[in-house]
Amino acid sequence: MQEGKIRAPRRKGKSAGGRPRKLSQDSVLQAAELLIREQGMSALTLRSLGAQLGVKAPTLYTYFRNLEEIEEAALGRIFGSFPVPDLQLPVPLAGQLLEMFLALRELQIRSPGALTGAPGSAAWHWEIKLVNQLLKTFSEIGVDDFRTVVAYRTLLGLTATDAKAERAADRAEEEELLTRLPEAEAGYIQRLFQNVPELLKRSPEERFRQIFITLVELLLPQVIRHDTQRRPEA
Repeated sequence: MQEGKIRAPRRKGKSAGGRPRKLSQDSVLQAAELLIREQGMSALTLRSLGAQLGVKAPTLYTYFRNLEEIEEAALGRIFGSFPVPDLQLPVPLAGQLLEMFLALRELQIRSPGALTGAPGSAAWHWEIKLVNQLLKTFSEIGVDDFRTVVAYRTLLGLTATDAKAERAADRAEEEELLTRLPEAEAGYIQRLFQNVPELLKRSPEERFRQIFITLVELLLPQVIRHDTQRRPEA
């Protein structure tokens, strides 16, 4: 998936008549989305958003109640752009999953931590919605919910290569989850974590695809089986 380029609104202070520049909810959210994608959630403040739009921060209260409402709506635009796997599409499910993670990976590499947040935060709620969509789709082809979560969190952690602090937190969570996997599988994934330095020597896309394919085959064999069964005979 190729993300559409977002153009920052043209910055103007006041109109020729001396009145404050008129905005819209959409232009405010467009600027907020740009800040999150390029600099991460921590960069989004009323002051930085006002500077991006060429207005004073209090002006934004004309369009939104508070910063939290802007965060929620902007993240909704970002998460809504991710191609979540859909069984109704005539495309291999593994390929759809790859496209979703490519989009997640691109955003995390450009802006580490852009989609992470404390429990209860806007980013946290949107990620929960995304995971729930995956759980629903994969449960329909017989994938255990726990396996879906492990595959999602493991791949997400491995592809957040530019966010070291975030990776440390993700790894702790993975190690806890892996204690519930069969010993052989848990050991294999642990070796993937240990081999991250070696993987980083390869090209980004080659590294990502190798890890992705390995994880899907290991943790989500039902996805491969589903695609094979749907594949038309030559």
